[in-house]
Amino acid sequence: MRKTIWVISSIIVVLILLLGAFFLFKQKDTSESPINNWKTYQNNEFGYSFKYPERFSVITPLAQGYIGGNILVDPDKSYITIYVVTTPHPPLNRPADINIDGYPAVLTPPFGEYRSGISIYQGDNLINIYLTNLNNKIDENSDKLIRDIISTIKLTN
Repeated sequence: MRKTIWVISSIIVVLILLLGAFFLFKQKDTSESPINNWKTYQNNEFGYSFKYPERFSVITPLAQGYIGGNILVDPDKSYITIYVVTTPHPPLNRPADINIDGYPAVLTPPFGEYRSGISIYQGDNLINIYLTNLNNKIDENSDKLIRDIISTIKLTN
């Protein structure tokens, strides 16, 4: 009888410990994401915004022929190019990879390419946001960064 009580008590203790560990880790997962502390890039003219890490600095203006954006630079590492194509551009002739606020968007291939990013077909405008590494190779960390940035995009027009 004592052995049975000891086994049942041990099982209860283990379950309580496992339950406590589960809630402890769940609490850490719901803590504030670093993305919440990122800066916000906003373009009111073309109606879009997104968050980006503080280590990036905004450089203006864009090169001649580009409008609706800027270049964000992380010195010696990478840069993010943001621009809008307003002249006629080819329509999206395949299914969108994702939709952002109801607009179709296409992701560039990750890993190994010189850049990774997104093109958003917002009516007559094509919004482009691309991360380029200065070493000309998109690795897992760079791709995660641009995917995190993409997850914060909001369209207001």
